[in-house]
Amino acid sequence: MEAGAAKEGPVSIDLDSKGVEKLLGSGDVTRAYNVKVSSYTERAKQKLEEAGGKILTE
Repeated sequence: MEAGAAKEGPVSIDLDSKGVEKLLGSGDVTRAYNVKVSSYTERAKQKLEEAGGKILTE
């Protein structure tokens, strides 16, 4: 991929399977992620959605 080229589509991450109990919103989100997690803060959800991703709860 060329420098500065757009990354394609969101990356899917299953945090439930990794043993993560809750996603917090303290970091920076630099690309779109679709995150499967049982519990999350509203700030974490907001940051993911602003970057083009989403929370998956199923």
